[in-house]
Amino acid sequence: MKMLRNAEAGVIGILILVMSLLAFVQVLTRYVFKYPLPWIEELTRYIMVWMVLIGAATGVASKSHLGVEIMGIFLSPSRLRILNIFTMGLTVILGAVLVVVSTRFSLDQIDTQQLSPAMQIPMAYVTAALAVGSLLITIHAGHQLLTLLNDRLEKSQLGKSRFGKGQ
Repeated sequence: MKMLRNAEAGVIGILILVMSLLAFVQVLTRYVFKYPLPWIEELTRYIMVWMVLIGAATGVASKSHLGVEIMGIFLSPSRLRILNIFTMGLTVILGAVLVVVSTRFSLDQIDTQQLSPAMQIPMAYVTAALAVGSLLITIHAGHQLLTLLNDRLEKSQLGKSRFGKGQ
């Protein structure tokens, strides 16, 4: 999982760099040369889509998305763990549904051969970002769910002797 997170961070870094360079070129061509390139704005927008969706997966992996922290105050640790298991399970289910739906949508884009307005590239390249991002989110949420379940299993077995009775 660490390798996947590092790859995501590397891709996001490259996308930020490319997007920044494109924005600089756009300003240069528009205000210095008085000849804006319309494809730069479009490409920058599509890079942003990819960056946001990969970044959302990175947020799931690092547990940095917004959450309702107040539940930790009102719930016991065991009930909070159950809530976290439920939340990650729901995230895996919804992520898997989104993978299927967005993949179908991208395949439909290939069938219709819809092209982007300025660059004339297949829109499937853009809509594939949703499938890839939701797949990465599902992978990270699944990993967190398995970690929570393994922690719970290990903790429940700590209090038992080899004869199945508490110590």
